[in-house]
Amino acid sequence: MKKNEHARVFPDSAIALLSQLLNNAMDPTKKISVSKFRADNYKLVSDIDDLETRNLIHRKENHYQVKALALPYLETNSARKLIADIEALYAALKAHYLKVQEAPIPVARLWQKANIPATRAMYALDMMLDLSLWSAGYATDLTTPEAYVLTNERVLEYPDFMSMVRTVSNWNTPDTSSDWMEKLSTSVTSDETAFRSSMATSQAEKMYSFDSLLHPAIYESSLKQFNDGHLREAVMNSVTAVYDLIRDRTKLKLDGNALASQAFGLEKGILILSELGTESGNNVQKGFMQIYQGIYTGIRNPSAHTLDHDLDAFKAAQYLVMMSLLARRVDESKNRAVEGVP
Repeated sequence: MKKNEHARVFPDSAIALLSQLLNNAMDPTKKISVSKFRADNYKLVSDIDDLETRNLIHRKENHYQVKALALPYLETNSARKLIADIEALYAALKAHYLKVQEAPIPVARLWQKANIPATRAMYALDMMLDLSLWSAGYATDLTTPEAYVLTNERVLEYPDFMSMVRTVSNWNTPDTSSDWMEKLSTSVTSDETAFRSSMATSQAEKMYSFDSLLHPAIYESSLKQFNDGHLREAVMNSVTAVYDLIRDRTKLKLDGNALASQAFGLEKGILILSELGTESGNNVQKGFMQIYQGIYTGIRNPSAHTLDHDLDAFKAAQYLVMMSLLARRVDESKNRAVEGVP
């Protein structure tokens, strides 16, 4: 068994799978499809599923890709080389931000400043973008000559990239105490009790604690209020945190429906959530735009104008998890290509 400093424990078999996936990803001749990898390692498929559930790997273009949060668990030469590349890029990004705060840096210039070959730099940068704390935006396709990334002030907060990884990993570490369950148990309906009971018996090994389900921005903005019993404030803060993320990514000085419309609009929206140009992609984009508008109109505004509410701990917790999903979708969105950006 291996354990990082934040007390998350994984069997050696899962760590070996992570190492294998990282080695495969860094050598194009070794890349295999998701189905092939699962077939080759079928005896360990539960480990694969657990790694995916815990957001340490994800599927990209029919391959498994190791995510940044997995780096603290890896001790192979490939992992050490990758971390060195990432830290060189991070240092170059920090130096750029100290010099020009709101100017994008072309990707080609970034890897030249970091003195890293292009192929390695692209893989390292792609992994860095798993964590959105440092990024204020980036080009939809990082392989084009016009590709760029834009940093924000938080690049100065962390001395190196792995400090950021460890911080986020700590946010995501399940709380083993039962306090939050006791808090929720006072406000659970009989249907919810039955559902949670069945989950506990059939999928106990895959259950997360409540706070591990929260996006870092929601964790920071709302968990303390929730734990202190300030449920209305916790929910309001969670909506505000989502809108702050949108503002940070888009640089728009707007709020409410106007911000959601300009951020996610089909024609000129800055953030792209789906493959536009297809009916299903357009529907996803439009649907999420309406959801972001709806949380402001239907959740934040009513809560801001009255002290009356129908919240209990369980309902408030569900709101925070919902906002965490919406915050994650902001993180995963791509910036629409903007004319004139270097």
